[in-house]
Amino acid sequence: MDLRNLSNKNNLDFPNTDKIMRFQVVADSGSSAGTISSIPVTLDDGGTPGSARGSLATMSLTPEMAVAKRVLRVKRQGGEWTINEETWEDVEKSGFTRCFAIPRRNSVEPWTIVNESGGWFHPVHIHLVDAKIIARNSNGGKPFAWETGPKDVFYASENESITLLMQFDTGPDSPGGRYMMHCHNLVHESTT
Repeated sequence: MDLRNLSNKNNLDFPNTDKIMRFQVVADSGSSAGTISSIPVTLDDGGTPGSARGSLATMSLTPEMAVAKRVLRVKRQGGEWTINEETWEDVEKSGFTRCFAIPRRNSVEPWTIVNESGGWFHPVHIHLVDAKIIARNSNGGKPFAWETGPKDVFYASENESITLLMQFDTGPDSPGGRYMMHCHNLVHESTT
């Protein structure tokens, strides 16, 4: 049995990117150590309510907990990819001091990712944080069924917006933190 990437209508078709993994199902796979008899109804999302760090389980976050709202606009502008009209070169020129946001420790924020790049999709990745998708304009305002758990990559289709809810737990010794974000489209690397 093969797991295949059917991709998106506008994805560039590089050789073999559609081949993900091959499974061989056999009658006796050997030792039963490490196997489970059923999939748990609820999977652990890594949150540790009441911990010394103050983090909450990602899926227990609610919009009422939010202290700031932010919007990221992803688009191609002047032949380069931008987030809120800034390029990576802008960040470099600032000596890496230019930031979209520096969330306060343990703050909860909703971020809306708006894809204004026409015929491109964007799997946006935010480092060091999981999020709960709370809205997607292409699905009647709701996340898709496969998005009902914590995520760290957020698929923004063409001309779509999605809203995420995140708690920024930057560690006990930090008043706030920086979280690198980027698009996981490798084709951006060769077109910017």
